Amino acid sequence: MPISRILTAQWSASFDGPDSTITITNLENVNPVLTVRDDELAPIAEKTQYDVYCVAADNATDSNGFPRPQYVTQDYVGTDVGSALSPAGGTTKGVWVTDSSPPAMTFVSSEALSQDTIQLTLQLDEPGTIWCAAADLDSASGSTYCKQSQIQNSNTASGTCYWETFVKGSIAHNTAFRGDAHEAYRDIKIEVNRIWQKDEAGSVPLQHETGYALFCFAEDDWKIEADAAMNSINYVQPAGPLKVLFPTVQTFQTTVGVQTTLDEAPPSFTKLQIQDPSAANNAIA
Repeated sequence: MPISRILTAQWSASFDGPDSTITITNLENVNPVLTVRDDELAPIAEKTQYDVYCVAADNATDSNGFPRPQYVTQDYVGTDVGSALSPAGGTTKGVWVTDSSPPAMTFVSSEALSQDTIQLTLQLDEPGTIWCAAADLDSASGSTYCKQSQIQNSNTASGTCYWETFVKGSIAHNTAFRGDAHEAYRDIKIEVNRIWQKDEAGSVPLQHETGYALFCFAEDDWKIEADAAMNSINYVQPAGPLKVLFPTVQTFQTTVGVQTTLDEAPPSFTKLQIQDPSAANNAIA
């Protein structure tokens, strides 16, 4: 990037040691309305990589005491820093702006596909993964499965219906119902056909003509994307993906509402008795 372009961006700080910090919040530190150049009002965006170019000038003066600053060369500006503590140039490529927002789930539709399968269609506002799981309604009898009001976020112990563990399910027990959102705002269909036991020891198919509460959970791909990118020498791996919060999961479940499986079993007779011979001479009863 030309030195002149860096200077016109007008992001600067004076240096008198030991360190000086410049915080960039927009591509250019100007008001385009007040200039006649092609200035751009573009705020620094979350979860985006930028190449950062730095230039330096000293406070040298001429023999009359007037400013005569000495700038670093264009070649120096275009050379990769290499080491933050002993920079070989002024270019730092692949600087991430952190992602601080968990993904947002959007409910699109739901449908009972069969006597033991409920399908949910959802969207995320960024790439990530979605999981869904079925819980018994509070009105259901028995205590084998987590009930709607038992899903909680305070106790992570096994068998306590801890929200993230419960919704992510178990691959071993065929209750990990998930979908990957590779793009934002694309429909993701998740089919739930089993319910996990509260003690996490097994699962059974959903029962026909039965209402269930469906809970969904999502986390983004921020860490995966960041770790896989070409990163700067200053890059520090994120601790993990960003996850939806428990209140969001509860609100989403309320939005989805009670979902009831279908009745696919044909009827059968409980009694079939025909009077023989008939009482009348013109009818069979």
